[in-house]
Amino acid sequence: QQQQQQLQGTEGSEDEEFSEGDGVSRRREVVQRKLSAATIEQLHFNRSQDLVFKLAQQQQQGDDLRMHTFDLGGQAQFWPLTIMFLRNRSITLVYSRLDQLYKEMIEGNEIKGDNELTALEELIIWLDAVVSATDVGPVFVVCTHADVVSDATQQAQVSKRLDQLLQSREHRVLARLVRSQQFIFFPVNNRLCGQDEGVQALRTCLQRTAEESDAARQQVPLQLRMLEDLLATLTRAGGATAEDLQRLGPKLAAAMQRVLEKYPQRAGQGLPRIDLIDLQHLFEACVGHTVRSKADEEEFRLYVDFLHLQGVITHFNTSTLDPLVVTDPSWLLSSITTIIRRPDLHRLPFDETNCHRLVYKDLYERGLLHPELVPDLLSAYSELERARIKEIMLLARLAIPILFSPDHPGFLVPALLPQTLPAEEHLPDMSQMHSIIIAPSSSTGLVTSTYLTQAQLEAHCHLPAGCFANLIAFLTQVSQGCGINMRAPALSRTVGALGLGLHTIVLRELPDLHCIEVLLEGDNIVSLLQMLLQTLASLRNTIYGHLTFTLLVQYPANLYIRVTDLQARYQTQQHALLLANQPIPREQVQHDLGHLLPIEFTEGFCHCFVSYRHGERDNRATAQFVSALQVQAMMKLKMQLNVFHDVVSLKAGQLFDESFLTALAHTLVCTPFVTLSALRRMRQSNATEAIDHVLMEWTFALYLMKVGRLKRLVPIFIGPISGWKFEMKNLFEEVNFADFSDQVNEPTHARLCAFINAHLPHLPPLDRLSVREVVQGIFACKSECLCWELQQEQNQSQHSTVEQIANNHTNAATVYARCAGIVSNVVVQVVTEMNQQNGAEGGLPPASPRRSVSTSVLTREPSHTSGHTAAAVADDDASIAAVVSAETKSSSGGSG
Repeated sequence: QQQQQQLQGTEGSEDEEFSEGDGVSRRREVVQRKLSAATIEQLHFNRSQDLVFKLAQQQQQGDDLRMHTFDLGGQAQFWPLTIMFLRNRSITLVYSRLDQLYKEMIEGNEIKGDNELTALEELIIWLDAVVSATDVGPVFVVCTHADVVSDATQQAQVSKRLDQLLQSREHRVLARLVRSQQFIFFPVNNRLCGQDEGVQALRTCLQRTAEESDAARQQVPLQLRMLEDLLATLTRAGGATAEDLQRLGPKLAAAMQRVLEKYPQRAGQGLPRIDLIDLQHLFEACVGHTVRSKADEEEFRLYVDFLHLQGVITHFNTSTLDPLVVTDPSWLLSSITTIIRRPDLHRLPFDETNCHRLVYKDLYERGLLHPELVPDLLSAYSELERARIKEIMLLARLAIPILFSPDHPGFLVPALLPQTLPAEEHLPDMSQMHSIIIAPSSSTGLVTSTYLTQAQLEAHCHLPAGCFANLIAFLTQVSQGCGINMRAPALSRTVGALGLGLHTIVLRELPDLHCIEVLLEGDNIVSLLQMLLQTLASLRNTIYGHLTFTLLVQYPANLYIRVTDLQARYQTQQHALLLANQPIPREQVQHDLGHLLPIEFTEGFCHCFVSYRHGERDNRATAQFVSALQVQAMMKLKMQLNVFHDVVSLKAGQLFDESFLTALAHTLVCTPFVTLSALRRMRQSNATEAIDHVLMEWTFALYLMKVGRLKRLVPIFIGPISGWKFEMKNLFEEVNFADFSDQVNEPTHARLCAFINAHLPHLPPLDRLSVREVVQGIFACKSECLCWELQQEQNQSQHSTVEQIANNHTNAATVYARCAGIVSNVVVQVVTEMNQQNGAEGGLPPASPRRSVSTSVLTREPSHTSGHTAAAVADDDASIAAVVSAETKSSSGGSG
C-alpha cells in the first residue's frame, strides 16, 4: 500500500519530469523514486540487444525460491550460443567427466594443442567463455562419472591439477568458483541421480548460493511483483486456469483474459511469447492507469527494461523486434536449435525427408543456410515467428547474411562450419602472407607488456568457446559489406579464408597458444589492421565485454611484440628496438616489419573524417562504410587511407572533443552521416542547452569549408527504413527545417570558439550559426550519396519474409559500399588535385614494392603533430598539401 501511494503521489508531476529531451540521467532519477523499494545497482536503460535468462527471484512473502535452469549442449555447434545465457545475474555450472580428466592426467595427455580437444581443454575454454562474457556471478565445476573414479585420493589429484593450472594462468574464474568441501569441483555419480551424496551436496550448495544471490534478495515494488506473477501464470505449462483468474480479482483477471483470448490456438498451454501491447495491458492493470502520456510510456518502458534485466522476459530494442516479448526462453532456444544442432545426435523428422536435398547438405556440411529451407526447418512456427527468429539470429550473429550469387542471398551459420579444412585450391599461398596474432586475454599483464614469450601466451590467453566462430561471423560481415569482388568464403571450424576486395584474409585457430592467427596479404597491411581492430572492437562491445584483444607480431622468432608498441616506437624515431635487453637496429626492423608501419600519413592527418550519431543502425552503417572505403581506396589509390572513425581512432587518455576536432582540422574530406536518429536530438526543445558533439562536428566542418581548410564535405543521407523489406524513404521528405531551433547552441559554440582560439588563432572567428542554419548548411552540400536512390536498383522480387531479411542486409551492405565508392572517388580527386598543385607529375603514383616504401618513409623526419599543440594544428593549406604530395610520392619508390 505504501508503494501504491508513492506511485500515485507522483502522477501529477510526470509530464514535467519527462519533458521532451530529458535523457538517461533524468530517467534514472525517476526510476529510483518510482521503484523506490528496488535496490537497483546498475539498471542500464540503453542495454545491449541480448538474451537474459532469469535464474532466481525470491518472493517477498516468504522463503519461496523460484529457480529457472537452462541446459545447453557442450558440442562445438552450440559454442556460439554462449552469449545467449552467460549473464552477471546467472549461476553458471560447467560440467566435465571426471574419468576422462583423470585418464588424461595419468597419461600426460591433457593438452594436445590440436583440433581434437581433450576434456581438460574443453573445460578450460568453457571457463574462458564465462569470464570473458561476465565479471561476477558464482561458477560451479561439476564432474560426472564419479563412480568410475571413486577413490578420494584420485579425485584429490584431479582437483589439485585443475587448481594448479588455473592458478598458473591467473584465471579470473578462481575468485568466483564455489568449491565443494574437499575439492575445487563437485564430484557426482549421475547413475544414482538424486540418491548420490555428491548430487545432494551440489543441490544444497546451489540452493544456498541462489538464496544468497543479489537477484534472489532484491526487493521490488508491489506492481512489478504483480506483473511478474501474471507473466509466470501465462507461461506455466498447463496455462492459466479458471481458478487462477478467480484469485486475481476482477481487473487483473480481465487483463489476463484479454491476453489469453488473443491466442486461442494455445488454449490450455503456456504462452512462450506475447506482443508488447499485451504486456502493456497487464502493466496497466497492475499500476491502475492506462498508458496515455509520454510519461506513462517512459514508466512502462522502465518496467520492461527491468524485467528484461532480471531475466523474467526477453525483449529487444530494435525497430523490427520491439513488438516481441519472449516470456519463455526455452521457446526461443528450441526454435534456434532446430537449425543449429548436430543432426546425427539431435534427429528431427525433418531430417528423414530432407537429408538428400542439396540445400540441407549445404547447411549441415558447409554452414550455408538457403532462405527456402527455413520454412521447412521452422514449419511449426508462423511466417511472422520465422521472420522474428531469423532476425534474432542475425542480431546475435548466429547467422550472417551473404550472397551465394548476385541474385541469391542467404545466410552463413558460423556454428555449423565443417570440421574438415577447406580444400587447398580455395586457400591462397599462405607462405607469402604476413602473420598477425590475436591474443584474447583478461590479464592486465598481457595488455601492458612490451613483448611476450610463448609461455606467457599459453599462461595468460583465453580463447573462449565459440570465439573463433564469432570472429568469423564478424569478419564475414565486413567482407560482404565491402560490396565489391565478393567471393564465397572458404571456411571451417578452425581455418577460414575471406575475400576482402582484392585481398584475402586467412584465419587459423592456435589451440596451443589459445590465440588466433590472421594472415594478411599486401605490401602494407596497416589499413587491413585498422579494419581488424574495428572488428575486434565490435566483437568486444557486443559479446566479450570482459576480454581484451591484443594484436601481436612474432619478432624475432622467440618473442611476440604488440603491434601498437612497434608502430609507436617507430613514430618516435627510435634508432633501435630494445627487446629482452637486445637492441635491434632500426634499419633491420624497417626491412623485416615495414609492412606494419604507417606509410601514407603522419599522426593527426586524415584523408576522411566520419561523423555520425551513435545508435544501432548508424553504428552498423558507418562500420560497413569505413570497411568498404578502405578496400576501394587500396584498389583506386594504391595506398592506405587514414580514416578517422572514433571506434578505433580515439585513444585512451586523450580529451574526447580535443581529439576529434584536431583530426577534423587536419582532414581532406568529411562525411557526415545524416539520419533521422542523428537529427533527433537537434530537433528537441532543449537542443540548445547542452553540448551536442554531432552538431559540433557539423558546425566545425562548415567552418573549415568556408575558410578553405576542408576540401570536400560529402554528407551521406540515409532515409528511414520501415518493415521487413529494405525500402528506404527519401530523407528530404521526412525533414522540416522549421522543427529545428533558430537559436545558437551556446555551449557548443563556446567550446568550438575556445578550440579555434587555442589552436587556429590565425583563422577568422567562428560565425554564430543557429541549429537550424547548421542543419540547412549540411543539407545544402552537394552529394551523390542519397542512399534511397542507390538502393532502388537492388530491390528484387522476394517470396518470403526470410528472403526479405536476407536481401535487407545484403542490399544495405551494397548501398554503403556504393557510398564508399563515391567518397573514394572524391578522395582520389582531392589527392590528385593537391599533388598537381604541388608539382607532382603524372597524377597518382603507381603501387610500390614494400621495401622501397619502407625505406623512403622510415627516413622521414619525426612528426610534431602528436602533441596537438597550436603549431601542429595551425598548419596552413600549403603545408597539408605538401604532406599529401610528399607522402604520396614516397609510395612510388626510390631511396627517400
